[in-house]
Amino acid sequence: MVAFDTIEVLEHEHDPFQEELGKDVPIMSAGEWLFRSFLPGLAGHALVLLAGRPTLLAERIEALHESLPDVQIVHIRLTALDESESRAYLDSVARLQMQGDGDAAERLALLWPNGETSYTF
Repeated sequence: MVAFDTIEVLEHEHDPFQEELGKDVPIMSAGEWLFRSFLPGLAGHALVLLAGRPTLLAERIEALHESLPDVQIVHIRLTALDESESRAYLDSVARLQMQGDGDAAERLALLWPNGETSYTF
């Protein structure tokens, strides 16, 4: 069994360096690796869990169902966060930021570019 969470991020991968080099270099994105190499390379019986919010990847996942009959692929479609879940998430990120987690601080900076530390819905 192999599980991949938040697969919607694969749809938004962008590598300007690779685009500049063109098709003469191997594909280095995680999404292309997953769909072109890793999943098609599974032999025998396997279970693959793919969880994420709705994206255009559904067609690629459906194609995998058809091309890999011995691999059970389960696509778990996640929904958007509701208001209370969003508040809980943002509270968690704020706590991490106050504890010195730099990655959390970067995420907060994207949400509040003017340095605000509160949010409203």
